[in-house]
Amino acid sequence: MIIAAVTATMAFAPQSGMCQKGNPRGIYKLTSVQSSKATVTDCKDQYKVCTDSITLNIVVDNATHWFNFSRNKVYNYTGATPAYQADKSDLIYDSSKKGFTLKWWVREEAGYHKMFPYYVPNEWCVEKYQAGKFSQDGKIIFDAITKLQKPDKKNRIIGTWRTLGNALSLNKSKIDSVRNKYPQSPLFNKRFYVFTPTHWLLTLDTELTIIGQFNSIKYLADGSFTDNVSVVPTKPIWLTDDLVCLSVEGLEKYILLERVNDGIPVLNRIAYWFVPRYFY
Repeated sequence: MIIAAVTATMAFAPQSGMCQKGNPRGIYKLTSVQSSKATVTDCKDQYKVCTDSITLNIVVDNATHWFNFSRNKVYNYTGATPAYQADKSDLIYDSSKKGFTLKWWVREEAGYHKMFPYYVPNEWCVEKYQAGKFSQDGKIIFDAITKLQKPDKKNRIIGTWRTLGNALSLNKSKIDSVRNKYPQSPLFNKRFYVFTPTHWLLTLDTELTIIGQFNSIKYLADGSFTDNVSVVPTKPIWLTDDLVCLSVEGLEKYILLERVNDGIPVLNRIAYWFVPRYFY
């Protein structure tokens, strides 16, 4: 029920394309960064997912095929001028469903300037974001996490799957035990596999955030699959059409996957963990 509520608040409110004072809602790609030192259009592959309850920042490392999530506050229109002279809060303006401008104050943090030498400390930096724009890798990721993959009768593994946990054997009691413990598991609504006709994608949690990995995939005639990072093909062990085990090479255990059929995409589930919650 909680995740369903997050799903509702993540619905992207329609806006007039002519409005430049709307709250940005949707998925936007970073297209340029401007400081007093330079204007850069060959930016990192970064996206903002703007909703009513949170703004997610997603950065794709195209070289390693990893991506990571981080949280920003909700982005609402502020205008281009700070509220008062000493105000260094983020500014959102020129905003509509088509794009927006983010103006933020660069503080004295060495990491920023080593990674991005065009940032200038103690100065405003201007970033522009555009909707409907994706890199090739970005499109693969967002296609996988914003909608559920439909089952394919010719290739049963295609779909969106939640990782229930590891089973030490295929004994029914062992499988049932993993399934029953899933709601209290650290993996709950964090670790997912998505298999598409051309790629696989995995999300997993770390101590600090949730990250993801993706890669191309090749499906073989015997029902197994492989990619350019696996040593040997993986052959699914089917328990039902919606429950499958993947064997772990060299280890006597199985990764138990259950198909996601409730209509809630992976992105909404991941966003749930980043939305601030207060308990009384």
